[in-house]
Amino acid sequence: MEGAGATRLTNWAVQTEDLDNTLHHVPPGTGEPINFARGDLRWQMAVPDNGRLPFDGAFPAIIQWYGDLHPCNQLTDVGCRLIQFYITHPDAENLQLALAACGLEDLVSVNQGPEKRVQAAFQTPSGVRYLG
Repeated sequence: MEGAGATRLTNWAVQTEDLDNTLHHVPPGTGEPINFARGDLRWQMAVPDNGRLPFDGAFPAIIQWYGDLHPCNQLTDVGCRLIQFYITHPDAENLQLALAACGLEDLVSVNQGPEKRVQAAFQTPSGVRYLG
């Protein structure tokens, strides 16, 4: 099967309450606001012109949900929670500064490395599990 292989995390998204304001604090190339809808869900997301997020995709996509509906509220709670995000990147120092400008420094641990790697740690009913 084409594309088969180990599960890996390639991109991630961060929710904001004010997309227009947040875009003033993110790196150039994060994108321009685009409106989306699926069923009753409505959201706006910053989409880069070239489709590539800054820092080789290590910087998150920025999303703002509208109204009271949110996909997380439609899922059954099975006791899983994101506890930490880890990013390795060749330009770790500038990535860390960009993430701090968005208030993400406590959630994301950034380390210097030869290539981009994104990993997330989740607390589950079976203990901590990693994706990435």
